[in-house]
Amino acid sequence: MCRVLILVISLTTCLLQCMENNNNFYVPAKAQQIFTTITPEQLAQILPKSQLSNKGIITSLVVRPEPNTRKIVDTMHILDDGIEADKKDSLISYTPVTLMRSDVSSALGGAQIPGDNIHVAGLDIGQKSLNSGDLIVVTENDSILENSNITPKAILLKTDIPHHACWKIESRCGKTALSFLNAESVYENGHKTINGDIIHGLQDRLRGLKLFVLKAGIIKTGDVVTIVKDEEKVALLNSIPELKKQYGECLENTRLIAGKIEQQELVKRNLRKK
Repeated sequence: MCRVLILVISLTTCLLQCMENNNNFYVPAKAQQIFTTITPEQLAQILPKSQLSNKGIITSLVVRPEPNTRKIVDTMHILDDGIEADKKDSLISYTPVTLMRSDVSSALGGAQIPGDNIHVAGLDIGQKSLNSGDLIVVTENDSILENSNITPKAILLKTDIPHHACWKIESRCGKTALSFLNAESVYENGHKTINGDIIHGLQDRLRGLKLFVLKAGIIKTGDVVTIVKDEEKVALLNSIPELKKQYGECLENTRLIAGKIEQQELVKRNLRKK
């Protein structure tokens, strides 16, 4: 028993040192013996909705060189088909860029545990605030809407591609985290945030988003992320003529990809029931 405990402590220390040195950080798929199981009380401390808005700040950037590996980076090169140095999805030709709230990833143990690419503080990505076809715009500062001469560093498209917590989240963080993130209504008996708001996992998109690249570019921690929709979205697309046609094509492509993923998920669910 002591040998096992020493092994776990040594492995955990090694993993933390690797993370601090900015080397590849290995996150085992079945990791209950390494990462603390998340409790309802920990998850209930996520940022109150009243502090969320259509703007946020990038706090962490993560690439996944190989399955179950992470690397925290200060800058990230977003390509037309995904992210430089990030693993590709073998099931589809395009790998989405993933984004989630940093307060949620912190509750799960840090940005490296879920492994989403972009972690943002203060951004409301819930279903009432963000719809399919809306834009996620990354800029050096928040003057994008006031000055049309400023070119965004990157533009990402909100898609219909689902992003739900899977068995890996359960293995790394426990059943509570899985149920909390995937809850379709009030989680169990209604866990509340520190200001009294009831948390809804899927409605608030606590697991995050899968985004399509509309404009490639290099982003960094500290950049501003803004949700652009309606008239502001039209004005932005008109200010960058080459994106106007691409926008419609990208939106249609993501819907096709979303349909394929839904079919794959249905097959997996049916297999698990057998």
